[in-house]
Amino acid sequence: MPIRPYSSLVIMGMIALGFYALILEGGGLIGYLKARSKPSLIAGLVSGFIAMLSLMLIFLGWLVPGFLISFALALMMSVTFAIRYRKTGKIMPSGMLAVISLFMVVLLGVIILQNRQ
Repeated sequence: MPIRPYSSLVIMGMIALGFYALILEGGGLIGYLKARSKPSLIAGLVSGFIAMLSLMLIFLGWLVPGFLISFALALMMSVTFAIRYRKTGKIMPSGMLAVISLFMVVLLGVIILQNRQ
């Protein structure tokens, strides 16, 4: 059964993905403003752009590629932030972003698994 574009789970995933993109972009911007970290700014903007791009694919009806791209992004971000949290031990921002990214992995994984053929 293909993904139904307007199922409540898909809509919840789209909303969460939009917020996730904003969190990633905002985190990169805050990292730049607080520590003048250009790598943080670039990483935040690029990862946020990828999340927005996958959301646009979903809006355009390419649900499977959109959810797969966002799942891969969230998985990479959760690993990256978990490693960073383990090194620094700081809840903000590494620990928080690791938890948010892990939540996105679970949510997007459920959407993909429940709607595969």
